[in-house]
Amino acid sequence: MVVTRFIPIMAENTVYVIWAFFATAGRTVLPDFIFQGNERMGPLTTRYFASKGVQVALTILLVRGPGDLILVAVADVLSEIVDIVWSYRAQKRLFGVGIARPTFKESFEELRVSAIYCVSNVSSSLFSGFTTVIIGLAITSKTDIAFWSLTLTTVNAVQSLYTPIANSLYPHMIKNRDFGFARKLALVALPVLVLGIVAYCALSKPIMLVLGGPEYVGGAHVMWMISPIFIFSFYGILIGWPVLGAMGHVKELTVSTLFTGIVNVVSLLALYLAGLITLDVICVARWGCDALLLLVRVFMLWRVARSKTDFHKNPKE
Repeated sequence: MVVTRFIPIMAENTVYVIWAFFATAGRTVLPDFIFQGNERMGPLTTRYFASKGVQVALTILLVRGPGDLILVAVADVLSEIVDIVWSYRAQKRLFGVGIARPTFKESFEELRVSAIYCVSNVSSSLFSGFTTVIIGLAITSKTDIAFWSLTLTTVNAVQSLYTPIANSLYPHMIKNRDFGFARKLALVALPVLVLGIVAYCALSKPIMLVLGGPEYVGGAHVMWMISPIFIFSFYGILIGWPVLGAMGHVKELTVSTLFTGIVNVVSLLALYLAGLITLDVICVARWGCDALLLLVRVFMLWRVARSKTDFHKNPKE
């Protein structure tokens, strides 16, 4: 609510922001980790299609124009309710897991042990959100903000495909320490990512036309500018929790996230104060941060590989 007061486009749509916040907050209570830890991703896939099907259906039926913006967020909240009910019923049926009532001491101990994991994940989201804040402060053109918003929608849609891969690979690596499989996946993914980027750029105008309408086709160049992010972010995610995290190097993983996040914040702030913020600059800064994160994690992985301590079960890999 504090941030909303200082960003005009959010202040003008405060009710929407509140509903959108509830939709986001609902995702924090989803017990996806239980399914991931048991390597049973099928129920999550089914749930995803069911809940998003509800959201899309409600959006198509109810949204008729800009005045119905609030209904988009309401549909998102309803889809999250489907997610929550579906997930808790499935975990009870499949694993016999219900909701417990831990003591304060037990809760505090869990928070203490998992603090470094929390910092690693939260800091990544926090630093990414800072880009949005800078855009809200520096870019006054609603058209440019719409270009960025639509582009970010496409980026999030593509990167959402990475999440199931990382979430499935992490418990597999914890159990089997199959680092050779991770290396093969990295090699196989490269041509797929390159072809995907080519298709993403080639279809940028039709995508903008579908998402925003004829007046937003000019934003296709923003999609071109941000497209390198797909390679950097995929390998950054792959080397992150599924590899370094599975090896037990959570501290190094967190340091890499914090370091690149701070660099991102400082560079964007410097560009903002110098009056150099444009959409193209934001795009380069966005994928440049992911490239730096990947570089730092590759360096850390190289140091681990040199020590050989984490490869004793698969020395050839």
